[in-house]
Amino acid sequence: MAAVGPGISLPPCKIPRLAEVAELVTSALSSASRREKLALALKKEGYIPKLLEVFQVCEELQLSQALQYLSAIMQGILWLDQAAVLEVMLSQECIMDVVGCLEYGPSLAQPKWHRQLLWQTTKQKELLPIRDPELQQKLHQMYWAQYIQAIILPKTAGVGADSLPSLTSFISCRKNYIFHVLEKDQRFWSEVLALLTAGATGAHQRWELVNFLKDFCAFSLTFHQNREAFLQSLAKLGLLPALEILLGMDDLQVASAATDILSYLVEFCPFLVQEFVMQEAQQRDHGTDLIRVLMKQMICSPLAAFGGADQAMELLQTLLDPGNLLAIAEVSKILEFFNSFYMRCLPVLTAPLLADAAKGALHFLKKIIALKDELYNHYIIQGNLLAPLVQALLEDGAMFNPLHWAVLELFEFLRLEDCKSLVTYVIETFYPALESITYVRTFQGLKRKYARDQQQQKQSAHSYAQKRIQDRKAPPSLEPSGQLAALDLRTPRDTSGDQRRDSKDTTAEDIAEERW
Repeated sequence: MAAVGPGISLPPCKIPRLAEVAELVTSALSSASRREKLALALKKEGYIPKLLEVFQVCEELQLSQALQYLSAIMQGILWLDQAAVLEVMLSQECIMDVVGCLEYGPSLAQPKWHRQLLWQTTKQKELLPIRDPELQQKLHQMYWAQYIQAIILPKTAGVGADSLPSLTSFISCRKNYIFHVLEKDQRFWSEVLALLTAGATGAHQRWELVNFLKDFCAFSLTFHQNREAFLQSLAKLGLLPALEILLGMDDLQVASAATDILSYLVEFCPFLVQEFVMQEAQQRDHGTDLIRVLMKQMICSPLAAFGGADQAMELLQTLLDPGNLLAIAEVSKILEFFNSFYMRCLPVLTAPLLADAAKGALHFLKKIIALKDELYNHYIIQGNLLAPLVQALLEDGAMFNPLHWAVLELFEFLRLEDCKSLVTYVIETFYPALESITYVRTFQGLKRKYARDQQQQKQSAHSYAQKRIQDRKAPPSLEPSGQLAALDLRTPRDTSGDQRRDSKDTTAEDIAEERW
């Protein structure tokens, strides 16, 4: 035996001594100093490659007991959590046999075929256009370590992967290295974006590329000083036109990953996306494709059933918020953009209102109404965009369609929100057709609100006219010039009483309707 430090010695690496090796590794886990000493002994003696040679013999001869000892030994060496042995175990020469040992856990009735899956994963990573051998090796090591941490260890040890800080650090170091090498490699990212959108790219390669891009963008967010520069560089290389194409693809995994990437951009660099959609709206006759494809994803994409509709809706709300747009463009350009949006993009939203795919569209329209932004309301009125909803309500047999009740809910929401311009639009345009709907009180309530609003406008106009008449009849001020008139020194009139009187005008019937 070779003595290595006080109390540590390694048995000969032979099949009959595997039980002794397993016991030695297990006993070393009880002490931090023994873990460190054992790791140094394993590396100095080149012991791990010797164990893997024994593994190959045992697997070929199907020596089940010896294979179970080797599985326990490899698990124990991993749980030493020492960087010196991790470098050896996760090397290209050792990784497959290390994983092979871990397939034969004592508690497993049949071995798990981790090697085949890991080999397939490794081959898929080679679809990335990485030509630097060292970088390729670091990438493989990162994925191998992640696989062991996430898939193998929790199954075999029954404890959390976070219990291995050295393994976590190993993964983090590889990630940092990969990020800093690739973040400014414009050639690499240009190739990635070109392959993502090329018709000749296979489904597996496209998925691998978009998933790598998604993971890389997510990791870049942890570097506060680098993330905006990196995302901006991707945008200059054509990331947004590429995402537009990916979002419209039938491959749901690709479209979902593209949505996640777009959400990173909208959250951390919203101005990039907003500038892009405004430029698109000016350059294309049919409006901005990015907004249109997000609307389609929200309304009729199969992703809508798996949370995709909510994610697309949040992105649209952020991109269409006038307050956000004011930070990047002049008011005139914003008005041009909204004109393009309502004339060319919003039909994508209202078209499915006569079909079963309308729930997402109605929900988004409700979000727009809730903003109480007169710019939005103006375009809804100008484009007569509620006409399809009224048509849906009046169709024969509509009461038996879930869409019918969803539309009624939208009009009830409009009544409760009390958007005066939209209430006026609905009553003056559609009430003759809608007054026949009496099984709910929504439209009668809207008519009463409309009547009260009209009465208040008349009273306000009358009060204003009376004040103008009184001002003309009032004698000229006797105060010396240079002093403020007494009228100017009075405190503003308290309107709380008027508000209380207005609130008393609400009938009991209205209050009952609020609970509908």
